Order: sequence, then C-alpha cells, then structure tokens
Amino acid sequence: MDWPSIQQNDPEVGEIYQIVHAGRPCPEPDSITNRSAEFKSLSAQLDRLKLTPDGILCRTFVNNVTWATYDQIIVPHSLRREITDELHRGMNGGHLGYRRAKLSLQKRFFWPGWSTDVQLAKRRCQQCARYQRPRPYQQGSLQPIVTGALVPRRSHRNTRLPTRYRKEPPRNAGFEPAVVPHTG
Repeated sequence: MDWPSIQQNDPEVGEIYQIVHAGRPCPEPDSITNRSAEFKSLSAQLDRLKLTPDGILCRTFVNNVTWATYDQIIVPHSLRREITDELHRGMNGGHLGYRRAKLSLQKRFFWPGWSTDVQLAKRRCQQCARYQRPRPYQQGSLQPIVTGALVPRRSHRNTRLPTRYRKEPPRNAGFEPAVVPHTG
C-alpha cells in the first residue's frame, strides 16, 4: 500500500502531511476556527507527528503502562472502515472483541475518533451479532417468601398498630403473628 500518496490525497490528512513535510509550526487557533474537528485534533498534535524515512505520516505514541513507544500511521478517512473491520476479524479470523481490537489498532494506527470506529466495527459484524448474546442483567438470587409465617417479636417491639387492628399476641415462643391491614 502506498501510504504517502494515500495520505496526501486525503483532504484533512493531506494538509497536515504538507505542514509536517515543510516543517511549519502549528497553525494559530484563530486561523483554524472554521476547520473540521479532525484537522484541529491533528494540528494540536503536530509535536508528536513525523514522517518516516519511507515518507509515511506517523504519530509517536507512548503506552503509559508499559512505556513502549509506537509509531502509529495516520489513517486517511477512506481506509478507516476497512482497517477497523480487518482488525476486528483478527489475523486468524477470531473476531476480536472491542478491547483486543482496540489494543491491536492502537499499536499500529491513529486517527481522531478511532476508538468509536472500533466499537462500530464490532456492531457491524454480522457473525458476531448472530452468535454473541449480550451479557445477562446481573440480579441477586431470588429468596422464597413464606406467607403466613410468624414474625420475630423483636421486629414489632416498637411498632404501633391502629387500635382496630390490635390483637393480643399469643405467647408462641417469642413470635407473634403478623397483622396486615385490609385495604379493600
């Protein structure tokens, strides 16, 4: 794949390519107010952008966990969907999940909004949609409800019922029947 020519032919990436190639400084914020968010994002990262000896526009990325440094190829808009779909399918056709596809892409490529595009690739995959089910909602285990059971006396010690519902509790080994008012 001829990355330099593809990058130069892209309207957004091509202009950033020319700025990096010429060694020009970052454009003034006032001069790019009417530009796209992608152009603004890439121009804000000009200090991390460089051209490789092959002429490919890359961004230097440092992993904050392993401190490994990667040169991420800046991907033009025309190739983004193809790259995310290929990385989702994986090298062996394993259909990587979001996390692994994201890690794989992050080591090799960059464009503004790439993380969202990886999520969309996973959602577009018909094979994943057919075989993967969403995680079930986590619920607590069900507990049986025993009706008409005796309630420990301690729970009703400070409870006052209206006079018409009061009954003298039988002396049943520390338990008394639960009295529920009828609302009908």
